[in-house]
Amino acid sequence: MNFKKMIWLFIILIIILSLPIFNLVTDPFDVFTNQETKWDTVFFTKESLQSKMSYLDDNYERFDSYLIGGSSTSMLPTAALNEYMDASFGNIYLQGADMLDIEKIALYAIENFDPKNIVLNLSLLNAVEYNYQNDSLPILKIEKAQQFADYFSHLFANPKHGLSKIIKNQNFQDELAGEGKAPGFEINSDIQLRQDVESIQDIKSYSAKYSFFDTNLFPKFSLNHLDDFIHSLERIKISCNENEIELIVVFQPTYYSFSSSFDPEQVQELYTKIAEFINFWDFSANSLTADPRFFYDEIHFRSSLGKMVLARVFADDSIYLPQDFGVYIRKETAQDQALSYSTEFELDDAGYTTKVSIIMYHNLSQINSETLEIEIGRFEEHIKALSVAGYNTVSMRQLVDYVEMGTELPENPIVITFDDGYFSNYKFAYPILKEYEMKATIFVIGSLVGKPNYWQPDNPIKQYFDYEEAKEMIDSGFIEIQSHSYDMHERPIYESAPLRNTVTKLESETDQDFVQAVQEDYLKSKEDIENNTNQEVFAFAYPLGEYSDLSEIALTNAGVKLTLSINPGLNVLVKGLPQSLLALKRTPVYAEFSGAKLVRRLEEQSK
Repeated sequence: MNFKKMIWLFIILIIILSLPIFNLVTDPFDVFTNQETKWDTVFFTKESLQSKMSYLDDNYERFDSYLIGGSSTSMLPTAALNEYMDASFGNIYLQGADMLDIEKIALYAIENFDPKNIVLNLSLLNAVEYNYQNDSLPILKIEKAQQFADYFSHLFANPKHGLSKIIKNQNFQDELAGEGKAPGFEINSDIQLRQDVESIQDIKSYSAKYSFFDTNLFPKFSLNHLDDFIHSLERIKISCNENEIELIVVFQPTYYSFSSSFDPEQVQELYTKIAEFINFWDFSANSLTADPRFFYDEIHFRSSLGKMVLARVFADDSIYLPQDFGVYIRKETAQDQALSYSTEFELDDAGYTTKVSIIMYHNLSQINSETLEIEIGRFEEHIKALSVAGYNTVSMRQLVDYVEMGTELPENPIVITFDDGYFSNYKFAYPILKEYEMKATIFVIGSLVGKPNYWQPDNPIKQYFDYEEAKEMIDSGFIEIQSHSYDMHERPIYESAPLRNTVTKLESETDQDFVQAVQEDYLKSKEDIENNTNQEVFAFAYPLGEYSDLSEIALTNAGVKLTLSINPGLNVLVKGLPQSLLALKRTPVYAEFSGAKLVRRLEEQSK
């Protein structure tokens, strides 16, 4: 063989070996237990069932209880379960799982980790298929079939799995999906993070955005493996009884139009047979499951609905729960509850939504000098006109309480806001508001509180009230102080680049650095306000109204419950849906507005 042929053979051999070497090194399913490349961030699909078990083998001491089910199980907060049951839950959610997958995971956990509690989150879809392998790779640890052929198949698996593992790990770090925690155990995916910060208000625009809520798109399903489903659940129940493990079974919320894809008679048979050996919770059909705003898609309910599920199971009345949300099924009630799958639900959100206008002011002055600078007499005209028109002012806290706890708002609610924290808000607006017994929220720039100038004495600006004055207003019960950032509203005329005039990324700034900067700035603002006034800070008005998904993720992860834009319009708040508190619309009030014109503007946008 000549030298040239040897070179070609060597190249071909390298190419052939590159695939198994790549799979061995990346170990996308943790089959080869390569500790150097075992990234906990590749726990999103059914193919990674092996990875979940490998993670549990290495980290079982962190958990004493397990939450197990299909992909929607990731929407159930383990933190709430930990509090309710005084436990440490691992959330094992399986993409595309059937009941056999759930049984195997549950029995593996019982046999190997001695859990105190197991919570199963089930769906009728788990009974449509059984022992269905939607990928060509065996689950070695569960099947206990680690033969050479199985390893061989993993060595020569499609390299997309290894690439996906690398990409997911990088995205996980870049987009702050958890800081080293394992998806599938404690946190949700980046897609869910972004959907959790989208502003959701009126149902029409939400349904238009997500066309898959069209009922014509849903196929019909048959519970082909009804008996297999029941037998798997029964085996889990027996094993839990034998090992003195508390077992809680939940049928998850299902979008109403999608649930109509199932045969009510089959559902009735399933429910009655299950109730023969275990009581369970059913959240599949109720007033909220007819509302697409509570779902990411036709299968996956929102995490806010997951929080409500656990609150109902554990009788937590501190959050909003509709009366018909969740039914505890016993043998004698199973048949009647199954009939809910054939019950007609017409969406009527009047009982859990309200419309709220928010108006925005800045500075007041004794003369008309700027478009957004309102003359004192004109401001009083506005307040008087709103009062005569029957508007009732509410605070940001009242908006949050309406959404989180279902606390009702007065009729014709309106929120009055001021941005920046000018001294004129204290000197002129505050006495007028007190006189008319109307509330307002002032969003202060933390670095400028009490400042008569912009950092340097030779840069005079409008004066800002100080914390002593802020506390006086707060103590009156009419004024709320919240955050307009600590120092993310810089003035270009006084600052050299790079500066941050809004909550947007700087040039060449990474997502991670941006998120860190936003959170540090907000937390500094929150700390200063709370330490100086004892006012809880939970709301954030974006400087110049500029925001993004990333800024919303950063702020909500830092504890912000309500954000405001400067987009004009009417707001629709939804009980139990925190996304309805994000990027709230505000109507700017201009100097030329008379009291009558302001009222007309509000009436026009409420139609």
